[in-house]
Amino acid sequence: KVNAGKDCLGRRQFLKQWFSRSRAVDLVLTLDTLRVGFQLQDMLSMVCAHSSIWRRLRISLPWVGIMSFFLVGTLHSPQLEELVIECAHSNSPAAAWLYPGHLIVKQGSRKTTIADCARLRKVSVALLPSFPLDSLRELLPWSKLTEVIIQKPGAHPDLIQHIFTQCKSLVRLKIWTAYWRHLNFSMEPSDELRLEHIESFEVTADLRALVHLLRSVQLPALKFLTLSGIADYNDEQYPVQPTLATAFAEFQEHSQFNLL
Repeated sequence: KVNAGKDCLGRRQFLKQWFSRSRAVDLVLTLDTLRVGFQLQDMLSMVCAHSSIWRRLRISLPWVGIMSFFLVGTLHSPQLEELVIECAHSNSPAAAWLYPGHLIVKQGSRKTTIADCARLRKVSVALLPSFPLDSLRELLPWSKLTEVIIQKPGAHPDLIQHIFTQCKSLVRLKIWTAYWRHLNFSMEPSDELRLEHIESFEVTADLRALVHLLRSVQLPALKFLTLSGIADYNDEQYPVQPTLATAFAEFQEHSQFNLL
């Protein structure tokens, strides 16, 4: 467990020696841009250069570091079992909107792809709703994952639909959709949005996003459902049709689950 915000050069040298002597590592790394500054990119590049020996990686980055991680190119991680990428200042999600469109995938840019990771099953990642699906589609072996957690402030609706159509092995899904009210999106009921194995579904959402999700998806194996952060907007200012009660009834009818 390394906090690289203190004595960054010394910690970088320590990590480099540690990596060179290791075969498989569990790494918890915190990079604070206020302390690391311009050395953040060097530290991140060094960590990614040793992706072949990651077993469990938990890395805490400022938003600029997270965006850099998604543009480092192909990482070969045959031993990787669990990946956690979190925002170093997660208790201030509003600050994420300082970077509304900075993760731009230009032609020829190096999108991150974590390849050769047959063991990877659990992923928890901090995303911005402005991150385009094209930058994340090849990031992970989505079809093999059994647990996905999208941290606040959440992902673009396109990525959530991508998860429902591609992650057919999921047992647990946790998502934030609290900023969807700022985006133009729609979601319609479809058999493609059916996940046969999900037992736990956790959603932090505004009302419109939640209604769209519940009326559209099918989760027949669901045992645990957690709904939180549901904003109580005035209907005249923020009308939602169908109502939440109707959407939940449709969700239960389509899925035929039995909650514990």
